[in-house]
Amino acid sequence: MDINTKEGKIKLAIYLGIGLGVALVGRKLYLRISGRNKILRKLGDKSILTKDNKGNLSGKNTEIEFDPKFPAEQIKKALKGAGTNRTLFKETIEPLSLSNRQKVQNYFDLYLGEGETLFEWIDDEWGLNSQEKEELKNLFK
Repeated sequence: MDINTKEGKIKLAIYLGIGLGVALVGRKLYLRISGRNKILRKLGDKSILTKDNKGNLSGKNTEIEFDPKFPAEQIKKALKGAGTNRTLFKETIEPLSLSNRQKVQNYFDLYLGEGETLFEWIDDEWGLNSQEKEELKNLFK
């Protein structure tokens, strides 16, 4: 292949493009596999633990850090607009532990409340009677 000709330059560009594409796909696969293995080590999957890769001390550390962002966004979605989507609200909150519920409440108050707390949002819901409002608030206590 003579790179001094037009055809040679085109072939070279094609080969370089293919090579870069293969390298990027390979990197993406490597990151996906290594990320998966890192999560499995954190969860204590002993099948991937080796002497070189000590993981989390034989699976004793199985606690994962809770991210309150998604549940808080779901609660805002349930409270926003006309009426309250009680089903979405309860399905989002009920599976969570009390400490995770409080993390969701704090996240909502800091980032999604638009200057109001979660309890103020619940109080402003005109579709709920006072008993239903207290029931929703008690989910966080």
